[in-house]
Amino acid sequence: QGASKLADTITSLKGFYVKTAQIIASRRDLFPPEYTEALSSFTDNVDPLPVELVKAVIEKELLVRGEEFSDIFEEFDAIPLGAASVAQVHRAKLTPKWGGKEVAVKVQ
Repeated sequence: QGASKLADTITSLKGFYVKTAQIIASRRDLFPPEYTEALSSFTDNVDPLPVELVKAVIEKELLVRGEEFSDIFEEFDAIPLGAASVAQVHRAKLTPKWGGKEVAVKVQ
């Protein structure tokens, strides 16, 4: 019961706590089996952040005053290429002003 409650709590906290759960799940030599089993789902399945939140982080951290998201990115995939406990990666294409290249955007 304690292991299940811990897994539920970690699910709601996300980020660093998911990474901790992954470590616990992988260390069957150190932790009781009920905990490693209850936390094993964190090694495989991590829900990605909503694309709106990802774009908001990019706008806050990357864009300079007066720039719009569309000034930098001509395309930005809503579905990430990969999502992990502390970051996710999206495929994007820069506008011609920024070189027009296809890029991977990692957001932590």
